[in-house]
Amino acid sequence: MNYKLLGVALAIGLSSTPVKADTINSVPFEAKYNLGGQNVISLDHTNRIVVSDSLFSLQQRQEADHQGQMAKRRSDTSVRYSRDAIRDEGNRLCRESWSEENCQAIDQIIQRESGWVVGRWNNEGCAGLAQACPASKLGDAYGSLDGELKWSMNYAINRYGSAKKAWEIWQEQRWW
Repeated sequence: MNYKLLGVALAIGLSSTPVKADTINSVPFEAKYNLGGQNVISLDHTNRIVVSDSLFSLQQRQEADHQGQMAKRRSDTSVRYSRDAIRDEGNRLCRESWSEENCQAIDQIIQRESGWVVGRWNNEGCAGLAQACPASKLGDAYGSLDGELKWSMNYAINRYGSAKKAWEIWQEQRWW
């Protein structure tokens, strides 16, 4: 993938003034018209460059693929450690800030949502110990046991009033 060309194409596509084709004459002919197997750049009847919406779809797919690969790497790293050891550490961290009752409840939710695999992704784009949907909700907490655990507990408290209530809802619905 020629990322420099992708950047040029994005800049051209977002530009408010039309760009003449000769502006990118240094780009190989095929690259002007085909990027990643999709026709995304073409010329209109006045030789102005037209950037197809599929360019943005292509970029989004590439970004999602990259995020998936990063998540897999993070998951693979955390799986090197015993899930029981991660769970024990998570419960220890939880008890430093919240009640035993809330920690037991969030433990049950996390056990069912991710199996205590930090950074775990599912097929629906949810990620983390508690499977935040969309995964972007996790922000900087993603990939960190402490961060994902705090995010999970705060989510439970803010949405349901307590992790215990969240666990009750989870048992009724099999999701939260």
